[in-house]
Amino acid sequence: MMNDSIKKTFSSREEIQAALNKKRDLSRADLSNIDLTGLKLVGFNGEAIKLSKSTFHEGVIMAANMAGADFSGADLAGTVIGMSNLGGATFRDANLRGAKFQMSNLGDVDFSGADLRETLWIASNIADADFSDAAMDGAKSSAVSWVTAGVVPEEIPEPLLSTPRWAPFAVLGLVGSVLAFLFLRRRQKTEYISLDEIE
Repeated sequence: MMNDSIKKTFSSREEIQAALNKKRDLSRADLSNIDLTGLKLVGFNGEAIKLSKSTFHEGVIMAANMAGADFSGADLAGTVIGMSNLGGATFRDANLRGAKFQMSNLGDVDFSGADLRETLWIASNIADADFSDAAMDGAKSSAVSWVTAGVVPEEIPEPLLSTPRWAPFAVLGLVGSVLAFLFLRRRQKTEYISLDEIE
């Protein structure tokens, strides 16, 4: 377990960027209340990092370990989170509108009260996640098992490739046409042929 002397506090985006350039381990670092718009956190370790009330518009979190991270009250609108471990993180009351979650571990994550409108969820684990009072209007998903969530969202995201309402009627019409064609063809083949005609 890490001791308190390893904790890091940053006061500006420049300090954070310098630490990232040196590939420093940012576990337990405090990045709260900092404007991190567009920052790319790729392939780094930020376990239990604190980003509460930070601004992370259009940011990227990719191939990162941010288990137990605190994003409570943060603004992550349009952020892309991919192939990362955020197990046990909290996004309580965070703005994640338009964010994309792709192939990530979001198990036991607290999304309570979060703005998740127009989000995209692809092949991510949400087991035991809490979606209490989360807004999910316009969200879409693919290969996500919503029933495994600890608190299932009131509005389950629509399938990414939703079927148009007219599609079932088109399929029925096509099947009907094929069956009618096959019936008529079979009827023509089974017409009676007399022995006199054969001779």
